[in-house]
Amino acid sequence: YTLFLKYMKDTVKILLFLLVPFISWTQSNFSVSPDTVFAEKPATYFVFYNYADFENNIDDTLQMRWVKLEEIRTDLNGNPGPFQAWSISIQDPVNSFSPAVGIDSADFFLPPVTGSVDKFIYQILPNNTPGKLYAKFKFFPVDIPSDSAIVVFDYTAQDPTTNTSCLLYTSPS
Repeated sequence: YTLFLKYMKDTVKILLFLLVPFISWTQSNFSVSPDTVFAEKPATYFVFYNYADFENNIDDTLQMRWVKLEEIRTDLNGNPGPFQAWSISIQDPVNSFSPAVGIDSADFFLPPVTGSVDKFIYQILPNNTPGKLYAKFKFFPVDIPSDSAIVVFDYTAQDPTTNTSCLLYTSPS
């Protein structure tokens, strides 16, 4: 009986090792890259933005939805702040929200054009106010919410008196 239990435990471990990669990979109708988007500029810049690219992986138009899961604004030391001076805009492949006050989700269509990509653009107008912005969005087909992707936007509006760098970059996938 003990030998049987040891054999069963080993079999379960092997099956889990082999099946977990297939179980955890569920997104297939569309692709998005990168999953983390960075932008850093002095707060004196009028506007800065970056984006995530979307591609439809099937031969039919997808009705997509994005949902803002989180948005955190802090000063450069990590202290929370309302940052009323900041203006944030969002543009998906169909809609443009400028400013994006009170907008936490929207639907858009992702057509099946081979080799074509659509963008989700997240833009900040810092209006000379240094700070950090962290925003997390979930994207998914409306009729298949489990086929989802998370994209994080990590922006910094630097104090122009201490840092004159200007960086726009994406994380390697």
